[in-house]
Amino acid sequence: MFSRQVRNLVIGSNRNKTSMMACGIVQKLLQVLTSVDTPADILVECAVIMGSLAQGTDSNRTELMEEGVMAIMMQGRFCFLLE
Repeated sequence: MFSRQVRNLVIGSNRNKTSMMACGIVQKLLQVLTSVDTPADILVECAVIMGSLAQGTDSNRTELMEEGVMAIMMQGRFCFLLE
């Protein structure tokens, strides 16, 4: 439920994206995404949030790249999202 609330906050609002990123949401999402115990539905929500953050400003995208988000998202663990 928390992930859905975060998703709803960031989708469509660059200001909210930037604010959430300043509060450390990227690092928290990466922790969830890399945990072996994270259920598939939560992985999907986190991937949607990361995608929304990437649709923000240039500085948002730069921060995501610097945090290594692309490398983690491209791991085989997320292939089920493409099905």
